[in-house]
Amino acid sequence: MDKKNREIDFIEAREVFNDTNVTIGPGMSKDDEERWLRVGMAKGKLWTVGYTLRRGLIRIFMVRPAHDDEKEAYYG
Repeated sequence: MDKKNREIDFIEAREVFNDTNVTIGPGMSKDDEERWLRVGMAKGKLWTVGYTLRRGLIRIFMVRPAHDDEKEAYYG
């Protein structure tokens, strides 16, 4: 991922998985692969990470700033 157009890269986005106050969105499916959204803090900001599980490992395929509805769900 090209970090010069973003504030975070996939390595830094792993921090979202350490957040204890996360929301996990419904699974999506693409080519019979379940995909999930996880909302959490990393680098002092709220991010949404798209990921899937492959061979027991988390594979991040997307990271972006959390949308307003995701922020509302996170902060409750």
